[in-house]
Amino acid sequence: MKDFLFFALLMILSVAPTSAQFVGEFTLQFDINGYPLKRYPRLQMEEAAIGVDTLYKFDGKYATKEFEYYKLFEPIFTLKRLNVLDESLRVTIRQEDDKLVIENERLDNILRDSQKVGPAKRLTMAIGNGVRLSKKGAKLGMITVPLKIYMGNNSDELPDFTNNVVSDINLGITVGHNTERYLFRPGRAPELRNHHFIFVFLTANRLQLNALNTDNDPDINDDDILALSLGLGYQFGFRRFGISLMFGQDLPSSSLGDKWVFRNQPWFGLGIGYQLF
Repeated sequence: MKDFLFFALLMILSVAPTSAQFVGEFTLQFDINGYPLKRYPRLQMEEAAIGVDTLYKFDGKYATKEFEYYKLFEPIFTLKRLNVLDESLRVTIRQEDDKLVIENERLDNILRDSQKVGPAKRLTMAIGNGVRLSKKGAKLGMITVPLKIYMGNNSDELPDFTNNVVSDINLGITVGHNTERYLFRPGRAPELRNHHFIFVFLTANRLQLNALNTDNDPDINDDDILALSLGLGYQFGFRRFGISLMFGQDLPSSSLGDKWVFRNQPWFGLGIGYQLF
């Protein structure tokens, strides 16, 4: 058990997150009239403007400085105004204080053409009290499986199902399709709230062979061998950590593995995972 706790701690420390500015790609859905569906904030149009800041006053005169900013131009906007009738768009979302800036290559090209007859424009969504958006895509992660329940065994001396519950030392990688749910709030960095992850996995395991799990084979003297595990899993997590339900099979790499009573036996397992990128 101590070995497992040390191994799990090493995994966590090795993948500590680094700070970075958030820029994410999301898919937004629109109705037939070009408005975002009700679960999204309304779409707005902003246009560039010039403001003036007063730096100081001296001898009755003001020192000023001009700056550029975006002001609200149309509080309720439809994509039909841009002749875009798509029911869904893949967009990049960037947060600025209390709004989300919506970027899409096709929309950006249309908006740039409009600059020929007026100020620069961009699309935004107001965050209000908070906005939740889902992001889907491929994901790579790490996982350890502290508990496995084998479906059967190759021994006549282990008839009790409870003896099929095994804990070993392992660490591996996961690859699959992930859905992340983000919370955007005014003045705060976007926060990953939870995720759903369907994946395939490959782990390396240290199998401990002893008299109990080899039917008292005389050639076994508490030997450790390496095994690989392959399988499928589902993970639900808070932020980047998650608990996984897994189904797999162990493949011993040594000839000593032929004496192991769980060889070629599928298992159900409980995993602890962390999403990398």
